[in-house]
This record gives sequence, C-alpha cells and structure tokens, in this order.
Amino acid sequence: MGDLEDEDHPVEVNAYAAAGATMENKKKKDYSILLSIEVDIGYLHADKEWFESLVQHGSWLKDMHIDVAFYFFHKWIIEKPPAFSQNFTTTDTMVWKNMKARWEKHAKKWNKFQMQADDILVDYVNGLHPIPSMKWSEVDIVYVSINSGDPKSEEQWDIERLHDVPQQEYDGDCGMFLIKYAEYLMHDHPLSSLTGSRIDWFREKMATELSYFKILPM
Repeated sequence: MGDLEDEDHPVEVNAYAAAGATMENKKKKDYSILLSIEVDIGYLHADKEWFESLVQHGSWLKDMHIDVAFYFFHKWIIEKPPAFSQNFTTTDTMVWKNMKARWEKHAKKWNKFQMQADDILVDYVNGLHPIPSMKWSEVDIVYVSINSGDPKSEEQWDIERLHDVPQQEYDGDCGMFLIKYAEYLMHDHPLSSLTGSRIDWFREKMATELSYFKILPM
C-alpha cells in the first residue's frame, strides 16, 4: 500500500504505530506502553483495554474478542464464499449462554419444553442474528464457541479426544486457539502449523489488522 503520511491518514497511521509500539515493547516484556487508541470495528467500539488483553502474552481473551473474529468469518462467507472450503455460518458467544440457560431452567422437564417463537435462539437459527448471518438450514456447518466453565459439565457431553493435534501451552491461549482452529478448518489448512509458539504472533496479527484495517482479512 506504500508509505502512509500522518497528514493523509492520521487515524490509520496512529493506530498502526500504536499497535507496532505495543508489540515492540511486548518483546521486551514491558507492558507500560499500551495502545491508547479507540476504533470502531463492525458493531464494536474497541478501546485500549480491549486491545491490551488481546495482545498480552497469556492473557485470557474476552467473549467480544471471539465474537469479533466470528463476526468477520460469517461476514466473509456471505461476501466471498469461494474463499472458504466449507459452507458454514457462525454464532456469537451468547448462543451458548442462552442454550445453557434454557437447559438449567428446564432440565428436569426437558421433554416438555417448547421453544417460544420470539426466543432469541429462533432468530439465530433463522439467520436473523447476528447480522449479517445465514439460516442454519442453508449451511453444512454451524460454528458455536462453547466455554463450559465447569469441568463437571463435560459429563453431559460425549467428548471425542483427537490425537496428533496442536495443544495450547498456556491456559490463557484457549480463546486464540479456538479462533484459529475454526479459521483453519474453514480454509482446510493443515492443523500441524497451528502451534503454541505462534499464538503470540496470531494475537499481534489480529490486533494490527483490526486497528489498522478495521477488519480481519480472509
């Protein structure tokens, strides 16, 4: 894109410089200089704290970090379907929270539970939320991010343990692993290249793309 001059693109230049400064100090394990920018990304207004937790080594990602990534996944599958190897859509983290809430409330009488027509989960299935989205009946795969929060809840699921797949090295890397696992599967990329040693780079890449381009390129 060539060199950017401050007077031509002040917002983009400042955002890119701030992200670069943060990453350079991150290499020195100095977090005293962090992003001071605020940008609008799709439906999100991202501030310093949001970017700080995104780029900091070992930091837990927030639900909104995952939601932003999944937002761009389903945005691009609608606009550029040939770029992916799967016919899919995504949801946000609220889907699982709503499903879990329904189960906890009606578990004892689950066989009698009836979903109301105005339930937000119906909107998800019909492609009305989040926007843009697709009807679940029109896709082959629906990506749902699930955080059980309680190891005991795993007993309610049939879990298939896969071998020879990358594993996270730090507890706080699970969110970025989730994002990259989904992205790799969508593009049919080999999972062997998704290693724990690359997670910090993925964090920096996502922060720079969002602060500079205001999107996540596919």
